[in-house]
Amino acid sequence: MQKTLPAPRMPNLRDQLIDPNSCEVMPGHQHIAGEVEELADSIVALGQINPVQILEYPDGRRLVAAGRRRWMACKSRGLQLRVDVWLCKANEDVHSENLARAMRIAENTERKDPSAMDVAFQLRRIRVENNFASAAELGQFIGMSESRGKSYLCVLQASDF
Repeated sequence: MQKTLPAPRMPNLRDQLIDPNSCEVMPGHQHIAGEVEELADSIVALGQINPVQILEYPDGRRLVAAGRRRWMACKSRGLQLRVDVWLCKANEDVHSENLARAMRIAENTERKDPSAMDVAFQLRRIRVENNFASAAELGQFIGMSESRGKSYLCVLQASDF
């Protein structure tokens, strides 16, 4: 007889915007974070594409389980942080700490730069939200050349929906 595995655990709250100052880094991040200025520039221009994974404990502590560089980049620029929140049942939760380690390993192993399609969708969102009529206006707003902005936007020329 084959053993049934439990259903995978999912975040309790997805895509929440929070103040990065309400969090701290979870112990166990062993690597020194690289330069975050370039990442911060990208987040300012295009938005934060991937949410940070946060563990929230009953005592109110919020710990960054995965996404420390994104947290640092948003914090350095005073930007809201997009997070998935994992609610922990106890203040000292070994299962949550193991989950956090697994998240960090998975994120670091599977890390991919945003695709041209990801960038195109973000640029379109910014253009629509700000009612920019041209790629030149968009480029000036985010600090990207008009020709580069046009290259990304032409991918989605068929629709703004």
